[in-house]
Amino acid sequence: ALKKSRLNELETRLEYYEDINEENLELNKKLYASFYRDIKRTFKVNSYKNLSVKNYDLAISFIEAWEPKDEVLKYAIHGLNSQIAFA
Repeated sequence: ALKKSRLNELETRLEYYEDINEENLELNKKLYASFYRDIKRTFKVNSYKNLSVKNYDLAISFIEAWEPKDEVLKYAIHGLNSQIAFA
């Protein structure tokens, strides 16, 4: 399992993405379900807290590059980002 300091850094990165869509709760729920499902499938763990130390850097890269596979979610995010750009 990850050391406490690395786990804290990973959680901080995850919280950053959580704050992005705070106003759109339903989209946020779907987005996070998809995100965590992809982490579990990619790293074959039942929780991101169970990532091995050897996969830490790979997990950080995964988080930074992750995009939802679901086209509907991608479209919804694009629409929300367009609204933010006009604000």
